[in-house]
Amino acid sequence: MKLIDEIIEKINTSKNNLEIILVSNPSDEILDTIGLTEKSTLGTLLKYTNGVLVKNKLLRLFGSGDSEWTDSIKEWNNFPQEKQIDNIPNGCLIIGYDILGGFFAINGGYFGKDLGKVCTR
Repeated sequence: MKLIDEIIEKINTSKNNLEIILVSNPSDEILDTIGLTEKSTLGTLLKYTNGVLVKNKLLRLFGSGDSEWTDSIKEWNNFPQEKQIDNIPNGCLIIGYDILGGFFAINGGYFGKDLGKVCTR
């Protein structure tokens, strides 16, 4: 929980107008699905938040569930596999979006080189 406290502190002191939406019952379900631990920044955000809002809610980073202002990382990445949504690219993990239509993803091959880096589309 130390990492989430550090993230909250950075958000509270940021000049970028950040807002964090905490979950009431943290779970490891999505971490197990993706293969992360809460020791990583993304794992911590997924376990303890429903998302992070940046720049007056224009940019939205996913957490583990839906909220009024964010969507679930599960929906944007077709977890569970039984609920396939068309037009979701394979070979990346979508982690957020901007309200103008772009998205942010960790490259797993979809964007070519630079595996593991955050890319935009």
